[in-house]
Order: sequence, then C-alpha cells, then structure tokens
Amino acid sequence: MKVKELINKTSTRSLFWNKAIKLVEQGIQEGETPLWAANCDGQIRGGRNLAISTKPDIMDPYHGPFVITDRRVIFCFAMFSECIFKDIEIKDILKYEKHTLLGIGKLSIVTVDCILEIASSKKYVDEMTEKLKELIVERDICRLNDKLELGLISKEEYELEKELVYKVEHIEDKEEDVVIEEESE
Repeated sequence: MKVKELINKTSTRSLFWNKAIKLVEQGIQEGETPLWAANCDGQIRGGRNLAISTKPDIMDPYHGPFVITDRRVIFCFAMFSECIFKDIEIKDILKYEKHTLLGIGKLSIVTVDCILEIASSKKYVDEMTEKLKELIVERDICRLNDKLELGLISKEEYELEKELVYKVEHIEDKEEDVVIEEESE
C-alpha cells in the first residue's frame, strides 16, 4: 500500500503536504513495505550533540508525514524550499516512549545520536506505538535466533530471554506517587 493511501486511512490528509508525501514515497526502498502513516507534528532533538544538548535541532514542531515501514520510521517536512527528511532504522532504535494526556500524545524514538518526537492525537499515538512495538519485538526475536544459531546462548537461555522480550511493557500514562521516607536518628 502506498504512503498516500495509508495517510488517507488515518484521515490526516492535507493538500499542503503533497510534496512531503511524494518525497517519502520516493524514499521508500525496493522491497520495503509501508505499514502505517499519518500527518503529525515532528521534532528532532540532539543530532551530534545529544549528550550535551537538550535544545531541539528543529525548534518548532514541523508538520508532515510520519511513516512506519517494515525496516524504519520516516518523518518528512517539505514546504517551499525547506525540506527535512529523517529516517531511523528499526535496528537502531534503543528505546521508545509514549506519553498521552487528555486526548493528545507524543511518541519519542531514541537512537544513539538523536531523539525523534512525534505528536498527534492519542488514538494515532496508540496505533503507531503498537505498530512500533510489534517491529521491535520481531527485531529482538531475530537477534535471539542469531545468538542461538551462533551458539552464544543455550536453548534454556534462549527461552528465558524470549519470554522477557514478549513481556516487555512500556510505561504508559502512569503517575507515581513519590514517597519520601525520613531517616530516624
């Protein structure tokens, strides 16, 4: 299915983002399959100075297509002469976090050198997080299979780690009460 068709399914279609959608469709590699797409707000933090910079590289969120394929996630903004195209391979994702509040949400995707933040309605953030979770689990199971085939782990270790991969739950919308215990003298 084409990116444009996926965006139409989410009802986030906009005439202003045709150039960005076309760039994403051209950027899809042969054999790569788009799985989910919507027009969202995006922000890129970090770049080369992730360790020392909390300031976003893109100061204001840009609006454009966010696409999840079977190999990577892509965000694109293109209007007039300005163009931002950020793609992250699934294998390079260290972690991701979902934050939602009152019908809106944000998905943060963390790599070694950047953080891609995508904001949209809670419904779409839930959908993109679920799709990303499926791909991460598939990636982790493939890595375990490779370790088993190479003899780096035993069958028992494989089964234990595989169980842990399927049990991974991400903290979502939880507010924890902080309890400060006083030390007695």
